[in-house]
Amino acid sequence: MLIDDMIEAIKKADKILITSHVDPDGDAISSSLAMYNTLLDKYSGKEVYVCLDEVSENFDYLKGFEDIVSLDELKEKTKLSFDLMIVLDLPDPDRLGKRKDLLEKADVVMVIDHHERNRMFGDYNLVDPTEPSTTQIVYSFLTGVELDISKDVMECILTGIITDTGGFRFPAVNEDTFYIASVAKKMNINITKIFNRAIFNKTKTQFEIERLAISRIKLYLDDKVAITYLTNDDNIYVRRKPGDTEAIVNISKNIEGVEISAFLRQVENGYKISLRSNNVAVDDIAERFDGGGHKYAAGCTIDTETVEEAIDMLLKEIEKKKI
Repeated sequence: MLIDDMIEAIKKADKILITSHVDPDGDAISSSLAMYNTLLDKYSGKEVYVCLDEVSENFDYLKGFEDIVSLDELKEKTKLSFDLMIVLDLPDPDRLGKRKDLLEKADVVMVIDHHERNRMFGDYNLVDPTEPSTTQIVYSFLTGVELDISKDVMECILTGIITDTGGFRFPAVNEDTFYIASVAKKMNINITKIFNRAIFNKTKTQFEIERLAISRIKLYLDDKVAITYLTNDDNIYVRRKPGDTEAIVNISKNIEGVEISAFLRQVENGYKISLRSNNVAVDDIAERFDGGGHKYAAGCTIDTETVEEAIDMLLKEIEKKKI
């Protein structure tokens, strides 16, 4: 059985690396820390590392947050060889960025994910696209092998669920989602704190960034598509911290009549695009630019010099859907 084999692989491994996708969101960070804390609690004596790109300080209340290391820090601490590499919330190894080469440094690779188009690149692949978050799969995995879940681990799991479901609002939410929330409540997890820290609270910089993005929202294609953007010419955008722009794409999604919301932000190699919708598939749009994601939440990068070019290319692909 798959989960039994995965537990055996964990037991045999002395040196374990846990990681996730570039620009880690709440589910990526939370699922990584849920596994990290579990391994430290249940399997003492193992050498365990969590390596992620820059992470939002919104999640610094999670146990183990301060132990997250960058790739450079990982190189200093290890010889970059691992008995086991656990990859969470990631469908494609290319989404590891510079950490992709670490796959070759691990004897065994384990993938836990909920994306529909996972490439099944691990030796063990626990993938369920019907689940609303990777942390929910982690919960099922841990309880399935009868590992007790601590309060710290449950806080990670619930944080991932809340952030990846928009606070229990997205279509993938199921009965198990609310069951896990009820278990968390019985464990005296402060659900209000999680909502405030992971979703609602904003720094002044984040507020100013969102205000600028809102002021630029324009409607296209019979007002069914809402697009906004930020560039390196925006001083407030240059001063951003990890996570400061994550919520912007969801703002215009809730405008009456809007079917697709898009947010473009300038990066080193062009414009990174986030796409959201309530009922129109956007993953196929992202895939046309070598991106991907979920049916109603996806992303890609368009290599252009100007935001106008990027918007034009994006609109041409959206127009093909005839929404």
